[in-house]
Amino acid sequence: GLSNNVTADSTANSVAVAVSGFGYGVALTNSTAHARASGIDSGAGDDIVLNDSDITSRANTDARDVAVTAQLAGSALAGSIDWDGETGSVATANGIALGDDMSISSGVVTVNADADADSNSVAISLVGVAAGVADTSSEANAVGFDAGDGNDVVQNTGSLVVTSLSDATGRSLGGGLVGVGLSSAAAEATSNA
Repeated sequence: GLSNNVTADSTANSVAVAVSGFGYGVALTNSTAHARASGIDSGAGDDIVLNDSDITSRANTDARDVAVTAQLAGSALAGSIDWDGETGSVATANGIALGDDMSISSGVVTVNADADADSNSVAISLVGVAAGVADTSSEANAVGFDAGDGNDVVQNTGSLVVTSLSDATGRSLGGGLVGVGLSSAAAEATSNA
């Protein structure tokens, strides 16, 4: 039989490095990766979707931040933060997305969403204040049949395999010989299937 394979990949990487002898050193980063894949998307309106083929829909995202600041004396700030409040890595995969529709499916529908976010910051000041902040989040959403807000009729006689995986890691280091060292790391991972 026929098959429909859809894959959406998104990768975002950012690196910031600040080095100074005296005074202030600041390195800030922010990466956001979004991917969305739909095997069949009927859009708005009234449709009839007949599917007897196999559908594979995959969405993969990877967002990585690295911020490093080094000072001999003074203040050092390294931050890898979602400044605008957006999630760092979002992957959304739908097998069949519907409006106000009728869907009859007998094929195998396989849906996978995988989101990964990694945030790292290092701030070193031999004499003075050093602060490292790392904040990141990831979200994976996998839906076999997305009926949305409309009035839908869904009949499925085929197999439905739906998986989602979300991983978020935050690492931070702030330190020095004389003075104050501050460090904060936060990571949030959400997975919906």
